Amino acid sequence: MRVKRFTGAIAATVALATSALVAPTAASADDGDAAAVGSYCTPWEGFYGHSGTTYTDLRTCVDVLDDQGDYRFSVETSRTTYRDWGIWYSASENYPAGVTATVRIEPIPGQEGPSEGRGKTWTLVSRSYHTSLGPMNEAITCGTYRLDAHYEQVGPLYGHDRVLVAKRSFDNFAIPCA
Repeated sequence: MRVKRFTGAIAATVALATSALVAPTAASADDGDAAAVGSYCTPWEGFYGHSGTTYTDLRTCVDVLDDQGDYRFSVETSRTTYRDWGIWYSASENYPAGVTATVRIEPIPGQEGPSEGRGKTWTLVSRSYHTSLGPMNEAITCGTYRLDAHYEQVGPLYGHDRVLVAKRSFDNFAIPCA
């Protein structure tokens, strides 16, 4: 009788120890799980302004800052240039560009997550630039989102008659789980 109880106790202990070794199931976006810390960006795209006299490469990022889901939007530009008399020049202190960017994120239907946006205006005085649009109010969870980005640039050199406007929507923007 004692042997049966002892073997039963050993079997229960082994089962309990084995269950602790089983890997947890992968995080599901439907559960509102924590987002992995990192920067998640749209692909780089090049945009010409009116008449092809200004140009900028552009991408938008969602930067997950910590395990609590604090995040911010950031905008990166590269090759911000203008053409004058057939020659391309970079944006500079003498020929800056005025920029306004607005980014909005919303979870796809059926998923949890924040629905908020942020905008910022700045002066671009270099060929490449990276700026944060500021911290957001809600925590972000992993999942699939719709990301809308609107970027407007006036200059360098030219005024409102040669504005560069880029509007993009990304319907399957993924924020991976931690």
